[in-house]
Amino acid sequence: MSDTPLDTFFTKYESEGKYKYNKNTPINEEFGNCQAYHQVRLEYRNAAYGTDLNDLNAWKHLCQIIGINPVPEKLKECRKAVKKTNVNLMDLLETKRTGDLVTVFESQKALSVYTKRTGKYFPKEQAHAGGILKYLLRKINNPYMKGPSAGGDGGGR
Repeated sequence: MSDTPLDTFFTKYESEGKYKYNKNTPINEEFGNCQAYHQVRLEYRNAAYGTDLNDLNAWKHLCQIIGINPVPEKLKECRKAVKKTNVNLMDLLETKRTGDLVTVFESQKALSVYTKRTGKYFPKEQAHAGGILKYLLRKINNPYMKGPSAGGDGGGR
């Protein structure tokens, strides 16, 4: 795989002698090892998946990555399909680096169990910081609660 914005960021810190970067370490572990991880995570996420909620190409790209087939042709249909999909956001970010397929969970409960088991939590402080990935946010600690994080843009599931 080619270098991603994340690789470039960590390599910069490594060249300054501030950090030892291992490209094969999962993203959540690398972020935990670097003091500037909050900002780079946000920049990486936005670069990887986009911030313009009206960018049909970004939505279609996300649909492809999370296995929605066929990919909808209209913006509203893309949003609707994404909102129905349960994926771990840390795994989704990792797939941009590795090329591995992201696991799609049958339910929010199954996603919750996986996230708790693996510890791959997306940070709350960045949950609503723009970008189309907010449509994939789910309640992890209480997956049956309805509310802003249960289904993306404020609608519960």
